[in-house]
Amino acid sequence: MWGAKFFQLFFVPLLWSRGAVAEVRYACAFSEEVQECPNFKNEYFDASGLKLSDDDGLGLSGALNVKVAVDVGDEMCADVWKMTEVGKEMVFSACGDICDNLDDKNNPWYPLFDKMNTKSCPIEAKVYEIDNMIIDLAFANGVMCHEFCAEYEVTLSVKDKTDQKSCNILNIVIYESNDDANEEK
Repeated sequence: MWGAKFFQLFFVPLLWSRGAVAEVRYACAFSEEVQECPNFKNEYFDASGLKLSDDDGLGLSGALNVKVAVDVGDEMCADVWKMTEVGKEMVFSACGDICDNLDDKNNPWYPLFDKMNTKSCPIEAKVYEIDNMIIDLAFANGVMCHEFCAEYEVTLSVKDKTDQKSCNILNIVIYESNDDANEEK
């Protein structure tokens, strides 16, 4: 493991500067529609109306039915699992109080609440039309490498102090691309 990191940190930049390594870009795409978690009935949120789009990156459009108001103490959680030959490997996990973080652009779920035009709590129970919400992975451009190329399962859930209110799964794939269309804008 250390040998591979040493090679990446010291020799790849040296070879890159001498033109021996071609520039590789990384792209992401959804591999399936939004799904409910197995053995879980989403009685608070219905994401079945959201459709995936890879047109402008990782995008979502459609209806999100919030069946019960979201209030102080409700947390949004994101767990990212890398799919490997031997099973799932946890690579990222984050939870945060939704109401305390509605305007924090650094939260992974900020684009969703921004598209819902939600600025304060409680978040009203109703159907929200989400129009081309793009999940931007530009923050990772500087750290991406071949080791990240894989399929991933992202579990998004909302929890309160005593109960899990929702659970949905998004499947994405990260791959190498030499397509100029994936350049930063």
